[in-house]
Amino acid sequence: MHRSRAVTVWQALGTTTAAALVTSAALALPATAATGAAGTSAPAPGSARPAATGNFTTWPQAETAASFPLHRPTRLHGLHRAGPVSVRRCETRGQHHKRVASAVYGTPFSPLLSIAENNSGAPCAPFSAPFLRNVRVHGVTGKLYGQCLGSCRQGVLDLIWKRNGTFYEAKSVNEPQHVLLNFARHLHPVA
Repeated sequence: MHRSRAVTVWQALGTTTAAALVTSAALALPATAATGAAGTSAPAPGSARPAATGNFTTWPQAETAASFPLHRPTRLHGLHRAGPVSVRRCETRGQHHKRVASAVYGTPFSPLLSIAENNSGAPCAPFSAPFLRNVRVHGVTGKLYGQCLGSCRQGVLDLIWKRNGTFYEAKSVNEPQHVLLNFARHLHPVA
């Protein structure tokens, strides 16, 4: 991979979803080897304490740890999850007791899609990109932001929306707008 592409991918993911790539795709390790080596193997289903943090092999385990209802993507556009579902604390001041769950689909060598959801009702990490347009996602208005290279088929897109007290952020790197929208519109409850 060209160095500028690797840097662009890393910057696009930011600190909210880069950890999953580091533990699996970027190091070319299977997700189980990455989580086992770090000593954060996933607990048995139903044994995670409420509001726990860590990396989990399944969405139900992550939902138990996050202690709020999660939604997982069902339209992956041929991409596979690049590591565990990560649950960590919200980094926004005054919201450290809230949790963020995220997963990345794809590899640094292919287009990427990611989903992050938190129960703080607001972004847990800052992002700065130009506003592109409003879109409808799950019956609410979402905001699409992006850094497009040419026609927005190449670049970074960020879609954010809030529904029922949960804040969602779907990102894409080198995927067209319609793929990101389709990815975001096909989230289904984990439980």
